[in-house]
Amino acid sequence: MMARRVATMLALLFALAGTTFAFAAPASAHPLGNATVNSADRLVVTPDALQVTHVLDLAEIPTLQVVAEMEQREQDLATFARERCAADAQDAVVRINGARTALTSTTATGVFAAGQAELQTLRVECQWEAQWPTSINASEATVTFAATPIDVAGWREISAAGDSTTLTGSTVPDTSPTNLLQSYPQVAATEIPRTSTASFDFAVGGRPLSSNAVAASASDTSPLPTDVTTRWLGGLVDGATSPLGAVLTLLLAGIVGAFHALTPGHGKTAVAFALAGQERSTRAAITVGVTVTTTHTVSVLILGTLVASTTALAPAAWIPILSVASGLLVLGVGGLLFRRARQGQHGHIHRGGANHSHSHPDDQSHPHDHEHGRPRGHGHAATAVITKPAISAAPSSHSPRMGTARATLIALGVAGGVVPSPSALLVLLGAAAIGRPWWGVLLVIAFGIGMALTLAVAGLLAWQVGERVSTWATQRQNRSVTRLVRVFPQLAALGVCGAGVVVIARGLGIL
Repeated sequence: MMARRVATMLALLFALAGTTFAFAAPASAHPLGNATVNSADRLVVTPDALQVTHVLDLAEIPTLQVVAEMEQREQDLATFARERCAADAQDAVVRINGARTALTSTTATGVFAAGQAELQTLRVECQWEAQWPTSINASEATVTFAATPIDVAGWREISAAGDSTTLTGSTVPDTSPTNLLQSYPQVAATEIPRTSTASFDFAVGGRPLSSNAVAASASDTSPLPTDVTTRWLGGLVDGATSPLGAVLTLLLAGIVGAFHALTPGHGKTAVAFALAGQERSTRAAITVGVTVTTTHTVSVLILGTLVASTTALAPAAWIPILSVASGLLVLGVGGLLFRRARQGQHGHIHRGGANHSHSHPDDQSHPHDHEHGRPRGHGHAATAVITKPAISAAPSSHSPRMGTARATLIALGVAGGVVPSPSALLVLLGAAAIGRPWWGVLLVIAFGIGMALTLAVAGLLAWQVGERVSTWATQRQNRSVTRLVRVFPQLAALGVCGAGVVVIARGLGIL
């Protein structure tokens, strides 16, 4: 009854939160994530040279690191842009008919723009040029271009067009789908381009290139769905102007965290499967929730400290690694649960086969001694024996078994919180940037509590479903459902394993 009330209350909270945010004004945010570095290279082929416009669009977290690096080196933005453009030109490779041709950086500009959570984004635009060697007959030639390698995740595009030349066999489009990173189209994460090379043949002769013929307008530039919680949470950094405002802002941060946990990859499936057959499910849900909140807060604080103290750390590169580690932990927990379920079922059936008298500490309505002369009573007792193990895995006197169950729940909580949310990391860094790091920590804690509530609700709802199915099987004497309930702990354990595999696949970029 307690679990049902908690689940109902939290469900109503989520509904209220949905209504609140439905009328909230949207805030601007980087559409590809706040830890990305995006690049675009536009190649223009003339009869005498290759002209390249190289554009970098740095989201909030990489920009914060660049600003810290500039402060350490006492650089201004113009100097940084000039050095970055020259370095990137050295790393890019242009070959004409197989021979490498040097790229020279001619101009460089850098512009800051307002981003999320009181942070900035940075746009760097470079102009490069590669003269065709006089020994090469440029009337017909083959060109290959390899873009500057960038380790951080993000959008990668290359486009190529001819100016008084004609290109054939090009491997890249002749227009930029983002207007050189100024308007991103809405695409799934798996569809974000990562183009790093281009090749084409060209011949002298063709139409002059007009200034508006190299960029295509994006058909849909609305932000990606996964960025909604980032936009909401980022707007809370400067939201505490009074004690009441601070309380309401923290409440909103918790609600945003709850909605954020509804997006894929936060362990809801694993927790639901694990809690579906646990004894004292409300306590188990609280255990998972506290662990998720603590682990997530600590992980964000550690990563935030590292990001603020060094420019060599790229959060976008570390998050997939932590995701794989999280999935491996979930997979290990699933294997342990499956082994325990097999052992528990074997022991329970063995005791039932040896003696038809059972003690059910969590079901006082059953007599301890069943009448074996009445087939109907015998059948009912057998059903009770089969349906209860999924909920009461072991008597309360078996403290080692209960300790193992608690350890598995804590492990699932760690797995659900060890991957720091980029949204929470952004808020922490943004609050520190305006001189209020303590406020960022409070927002991260509230955000983690909201995530934990979602996981707890998922587990409690799964537990309620399991209870209802078990009761229905007991009352109806349905053999098919009875068999399903008998093996449910094993199926739940396999579900945890499957959730772990999915998390690993997402961390590796397979899904």
